[in-house]
Amino acid sequence: MESVQLVGLLSVGGGLFLKFGHSVLPSVLKPILSSVVEQSNSLSSSSSSSSSTSLDDGVTSISQLSSAADIAGYIFIALGLFVLVVAVVGCVGACCTVKALLAIVCVILYIYLRLSE
Repeated sequence: MESVQLVGLLSVGGGLFLKFGHSVLPSVLKPILSSVVEQSNSLSSSSSSSSSTSLDDGVTSISQLSSAADIAGYIFIALGLFVLVVAVVGCVGACCTVKALLAIVCVILYIYLRLSE
């Protein structure tokens, strides 16, 4: 059960990063993206006339990614907390031999297995 708790904690941590840490991504990725755009523009200007990309297009895609990261963050946080709670309830039920807690974990696992068929 300890590995399940670790999975739950990692999922919650990943969800928190997606929810709150993604605001750092545009400031980190903008210099990288600008250098890539400059290099692609210089390559396209040396070759035949092709459409040049702009930095605004990349920033728009980063902001779209950031709104998707919000939703994914909420999903990861919810699933991670659920897994963590079930694992802790299972550990407490097993360590303290509380049959009610073990029954709760068994019912949750039964429902999960029935839904996954």
